[in-house]
Amino acid sequence: MSQSLSRRRERIALSARLRAEGLSWVEVAEVLRSRHGVNARAALRLAHGWSQRQAAEEWNARWPDDLKSAKNFSYWETWPVSGHAPSLATLDRLARLYQCSMADLLVDCSDYRYLDEGTPPVLDDVRNLWDRSLGRRELLAGAGPGPALDAAAAAVPGPAGGDLAEALEATAGLTATYWRLEGLFGPKTVYAQALDHHRVLTGWLRHSEDGDLWCPVADLAANAGVLVGWLHFDLEQYEQAAAVYRRTLDLADRLGDANLQSFVTGRMSRTLSECERHPEALAMAEMAERLGAGAGPSVRSWLAATRAYVHACVGDDRSSRGDLDRAFGLLDGAGAERPPAYIAYYGRPNMQKWAGHTLLRLAEHRAARPSEGRSAIDEALSIWPGSGVRESGEVLVAAASARLAEREVDEAVALTGRAYDVAARTGSPRVLRHVIRVRQRMTPYGRSRAVRELDDRLLAGAR
Repeated sequence: MSQSLSRRRERIALSARLRAEGLSWVEVAEVLRSRHGVNARAALRLAHGWSQRQAAEEWNARWPDDLKSAKNFSYWETWPVSGHAPSLATLDRLARLYQCSMADLLVDCSDYRYLDEGTPPVLDDVRNLWDRSLGRRELLAGAGPGPALDAAAAAVPGPAGGDLAEALEATAGLTATYWRLEGLFGPKTVYAQALDHHRVLTGWLRHSEDGDLWCPVADLAANAGVLVGWLHFDLEQYEQAAAVYRRTLDLADRLGDANLQSFVTGRMSRTLSECERHPEALAMAEMAERLGAGAGPSVRSWLAATRAYVHACVGDDRSSRGDLDRAFGLLDGAGAERPPAYIAYYGRPNMQKWAGHTLLRLAEHRAARPSEGRSAIDEALSIWPGSGVRESGEVLVAAASARLAEREVDEAVALTGRAYDVAARTGSPRVLRHVIRVRQRMTPYGRSRAVRELDDRLLAGAR
């Protein structure tokens, strides 16, 4: 046996053992890099147990219109010492093939300047897809809130007098307070105040256009925009959410903020997914991943978690599970990171929620057992924070759905009743819609006492 073949088998055996121990693909690749001195692209291939020929076969199976050979992989892996630099489009596909980010493929490269040449305008692609879907062109044709916000903002005076640094700090604190109140009491509690808050910041931004204040004010306006976009989303005002996300994306572009660019694009994907437009949502999620190559681990973990769900919606078991592995790995590696304010809510409970949603959706495609989804969602429910009242309704509905899949009707009814209480108390139409959907799935059990009592409760609340 040749020495090179023996080494490759040793690396593949190590990869298999590390995966069995629960390490993510990226974590396995990091061990291979440190122990065997291979570069990031080779390490990620070996983490999957593939030779260069097998990796080319996997590529060709996914993209038969762009066939590659083992030699192509050899060129990419020997660069930058020799070989050829992979294009951005190639890095994007390698990242999807290896279930990692483009940044993970370049961790051992110090010169990224070649990426500036011929880089596709990803944000322009996002805007074009959004405009064709829920975005600005449809909105303006329907006289949406965009022009109204411009007019209202124009009447706001710019920040003047006093301690401006203190004013900006207090404004950021106000946004954070609205987030907390919304989580506790629902969107309607802070809706009017948050919209006015966003209007004021948009007005400040107009007055700060040519000064040193523009960047800090733009950051505050963008954070408030994420909040307002979410409130519209939860109230199922999708056109209004579309307009706010579109404007916030433009701010993220001007700020050059990779976290914000990728997160807002991910929120756009979530909106499309909630509207059952999964192919468009998946395309948007892929663009969010490309934008997120330079984002922090919390944002990248959330992007992977929500993308896992969209993959599950279209029945792609392999990609979905790969995304979940990646999401957990990134979250575990976040360490002491201080995430941006708009994703401060994200942690282990929220990650478990997405794992449960994803596995339950895969179970509908018979790509997972209902018990897998139930286990994940029950874990989320057991550690759900008391501050996340409104979102607990969504977790309760998912737990009810898992029970119903296993024909535990009485328990499913009890959980649905609790979810309905949350929906009613927080005024969330989105959570209420999920409650109604799970009740519709109880139709075969409509004569049972528990279901009839649930119906009486729902009807009483509708009066």
